[in-house]
Amino acid sequence: MTNIAYLRVSHSDSLNGTSLEVQEKKCIAFAELHGFKIDKVYSEIVSGGVEFRKRKVFQKVLKELGSNGRLIVSRLDRLSRSVLQTLQLVEDFKKSHNQLCISDIGNVHTDGVSKVFITILASLAEIERTNISRVFLTASGGPF
Repeated sequence: MTNIAYLRVSHSDSLNGTSLEVQEKKCIAFAELHGFKIDKVYSEIVSGGVEFRKRKVFQKVLKELGSNGRLIVSRLDRLSRSVLQTLQLVEDFKKSHNQLCISDIGNVHTDGVSKVFITILASLAEIERTNISRVFLTASGGPF
């Protein structure tokens, strides 16, 4: 089984507890807690609003993960800020026998409770992305 950690920040000056270093530490701690090692760590600097399947680094992650792999992220919003995209990835992972692990909640598709958590977290991430976009547009003199 290939174990890959995926890290993402929107910009290189991320100081809100989501720095690449903080994310990597959380992913490594999760792996150690669950008795496995991370084989590779991939990181990229890209907006959370960009669909994760269109991100260059994430495409490499999916290709390398193949099937029967494990993807570890520190928080769901580091992976996606779309409910629809997140739930589709969970379904795709089920079909390919991959595991999606979020350091705060564990393997997200092993039971019904995890699916409830992932749906709630994905909804909150999507709302946060909308709010971030509004703040940015307002500050830059946009339509809000």
